[in-house]
Amino acid sequence: MKLVTTSACLALALFARGERVRACSGMGEAWGIMFDTTFDPGVVGEWAGLGWDPWVPTFGGACGDCIDKARSADWTGYLPGVTAADWKKILDGATDSELLAMKRGSTSSPKKFAASSVWKVADKPRLAAAFEYVRLARKLEPHLTLETNYQGAPTPPPPELLTLARDGISNRDPFLAQRYAYQAMRAAFYRTEWPVVIKLHDDHAAVLAGPSTDLKWDAEHYLAGALIRSGKRGRANLELARIAMAYEPLAGQAVFEFSPKDEADWKEALRLAKTTADKVALWRVVGIRKDGLVGAREVLALDPKSPFAALLIVRELTKIEGRAMDRWSSDPPDPVAVAAQQKEYGALEKFALDQLAKRGDRPYLWELISGHIAALRGDLSVARARMGRAVAAQPTNARVVSQANASLALAVSRTYKVDASLEAELATLWGKIGYVFNRGHAVDEIVRRRLAPLYLKAGQPAVAELLRKGTVDPDGTPPTKLKWRDLSFIRELMRRETTPKTPFEKLVASGTYTKDELQFEIAMRLLFDGDFAGAQAAYDNKRSQKLSQDPFVLKIRDTYDADRAKYRGTATYASLIARLVELDVKVKAGGEAGAEAAMLIGNAIYNSTYTGVSKWMIEGSHAGGAADAELAMRYFKKAHDLSNDRETKTRAAVFAAKAEMIMRIAEPAAASATPDPDEASPPMPKTWYPILKTYKGTRYYNEVIKECGRFASWAK
Repeated sequence: MKLVTTSACLALALFARGERVRACSGMGEAWGIMFDTTFDPGVVGEWAGLGWDPWVPTFGGACGDCIDKARSADWTGYLPGVTAADWKKILDGATDSELLAMKRGSTSSPKKFAASSVWKVADKPRLAAAFEYVRLARKLEPHLTLETNYQGAPTPPPPELLTLARDGISNRDPFLAQRYAYQAMRAAFYRTEWPVVIKLHDDHAAVLAGPSTDLKWDAEHYLAGALIRSGKRGRANLELARIAMAYEPLAGQAVFEFSPKDEADWKEALRLAKTTADKVALWRVVGIRKDGLVGAREVLALDPKSPFAALLIVRELTKIEGRAMDRWSSDPPDPVAVAAQQKEYGALEKFALDQLAKRGDRPYLWELISGHIAALRGDLSVARARMGRAVAAQPTNARVVSQANASLALAVSRTYKVDASLEAELATLWGKIGYVFNRGHAVDEIVRRRLAPLYLKAGQPAVAELLRKGTVDPDGTPPTKLKWRDLSFIRELMRRETTPKTPFEKLVASGTYTKDELQFEIAMRLLFDGDFAGAQAAYDNKRSQKLSQDPFVLKIRDTYDADRAKYRGTATYASLIARLVELDVKVKAGGEAGAEAAMLIGNAIYNSTYTGVSKWMIEGSHAGGAADAELAMRYFKKAHDLSNDRETKTRAAVFAAKAEMIMRIAEPAAASATPDPDEASPPMPKTWYPILKTYKGTRYYNEVIKECGRFASWAK
């Protein structure tokens, strides 16, 4: 960056006009503008880097590879026959002694360049002159910085290098003359000789103008930097406005550095702008940095057919919509903020309609802009009419067609009712949004967010959940039975995902759950429903991984880290399910072996819930919640009932109590906003603690008293 601005935001006041003033872009207003807004700035046709994005305060950044382009493409064209690869080796890798040897025409020394295509150039004097210039450029490179070195100060270019560069401007070859002038400006700039930089530019403006466009505009950028540091901010800002208008690689940086400090600076810039083009360039940058509506008005006052007003209005539209009143939050929007937003939308809509009335630049753009604003407020009939006219004017313009249909989809969703005709219309609109539309994520999110609760209310939970994840069971707790604990619900999701019939069903099924995800959900649901054989049949062994812990290990107190180190990799998801199938056969056979098998199943199920040590198994599914500990408790009860051994019964009661405690967390009373003040947190196992207390005196009971302070306190 060659300039230093006083702030990341422009301090310019829009004086003597009575217009509103809004701060420029800054961090923190949005996490991703493509996900926050629904109007594609690409439809305007200008460089996308000048679109509104609060996360890119430099408006697209600095030059990037423009100088590399000048070095490679320009040099390759300068001496035909020399390859770009050979020029790169010379420009980047040749030492001064090697360049000097090549200048003298030695083809044998240095050896690494002996086979270079440069020797095919017939014009040896021209080749020698090129090598001499490259020697100067390479000597300047280490000094081209204003940053301090390890000794605390920059090392400016030596004065003799500046002299050599100035002397080279008189070269009769325009290609080399421009480059010498450019290097002279750079040498003076990094020597902080600002008046010299300005004089070099002004005295040799014709030389700097070509043949390289890249060097021309980079030289203008150095000029602007010197002018700023010389206190000549009026001219500096005019130069920056010209760069921003004409040269995309530096446009973003120039906009960022545009910085009138006061009214005098601004008036001086306007005074120096002798042509309409320069004045338009100034107001265009003001519109980008400060206030698009003001900038657009001034631009059109100078040129009623200017193509730049649309960019500024679309930027304002994006700013306003980027505040995202109706998404990313479950809280209702602030009515005052909504009213202010609608007022701003109204001002932009009026501007667009005025341009339509005046037949301004590209009327279809103003139809799109005004139609989009109508769509955002849910005025479907007006939006349809305006979008229809825009598409009729540009039927083969993919961006226009996509934007029109996306806007209409938003309008339909705004006043949507569950209705077959609206479903068909929405699907048709969706099908006409092409891949060129770069706001698809935001439109998709808004439409799905609006429709999902309507379908849930209409008794179509599977449609609602496919429209938007998390619509059913939003907090994962009762009072009603969770949909994700209903196998028929998951199978309905799978049916709709894999065999959609209508265009609307295809829209619903796209972009939420995949077939593999739902197949995993089915397998996990079967497992926690106790159908281990069904889970084994449904589970895709290709996704089986090693478990970080052994879910069959029985412990009074869970020790996650120690168990992970001890048992990592001893079981896999597939082997766990297979063992559950085997153990269940033993449970059904009864006896003490059946009791022990039931204990192992109960512990594996308990450990696979979200509170257990093997909870990673259920990641990616809705199974394993607190309510799913019910299956574990059932198997612990089976172990208790099957065994005649008091120690085994004690163990079964301990682990049943653990499962019951987790289950009680999911009870409506425990999950309510006003729980019983006398109830412990988490709630006590009301059934199994009393049963466990009846086994007082057993060895395992005494271990529980030592390890479980919660039970010990309760049992006193």
